[in-house]
Amino acid sequence: EVRRYQEGPPETERGAAVAVYYNLVQEMARIVNQQVVAVNSLMSPSTALQYVKQFNPSQLERERITGGGCQGLAGDLDGCLAFQPVRLKAMGLPVFPLLPPLEQVRRHVCQTAEAAFAAHPEAAGRLLGDAARF
Repeated sequence: EVRRYQEGPPETERGAAVAVYYNLVQEMARIVNQQVVAVNSLMSPSTALQYVKQFNPSQLERERITGGGCQGLAGDLDGCLAFQPVRLKAMGLPVFPLLPPLEQVRRHVCQTAEAAFAAHPEAAGRLLGDAARF
């Protein structure tokens, strides 16, 4: 189940619903963050505002006369209005380690289970009884 959570289900036939899984979300966040960096570096919010303001000449004239506008505030504007990257950790998605294949650990798991059963047979019996109900 951990592998399915991280990597998605095995390939299915065409037209099946697209599965969303951890590695896909991680890769999509990486791609979005690359685009965020590209857009933010291509044209900052303050530059975009300055560009748009040129379409309102009367406002530009008023700012020129009164000394208004956002001169000197561009850094603050850019920090507040820039696109923000996706913070994958903030999503709270659990990350599980991939377990080794059962064949690699079967002997060790069996030895540990036998030792635990020998040390606490009554508790092990109760656990097995509880597990059998599920």
